[in-house]
Amino acid sequence: MDVGTYVSDPLKREASDAELLAPLPGWLQAIVIALVPPAVTFLSGRQARHTSRISQM
Repeated sequence: MDVGTYVSDPLKREASDAELLAPLPGWLQAIVIALVPPAVTFLSGRQARHTSRISQM
């Protein structure tokens, strides 16, 4: 079994599970789908450790 297949199969199952957002009203589902992935990306980037940059002045 390919490692990529092993990792992506559970993700595909969760992504195609419509019951995760089913309790929410339709208008709220659209907002969640549009805003949650960018928010997670932003927070992950904000939390990541960065190397300091030395000024060349």
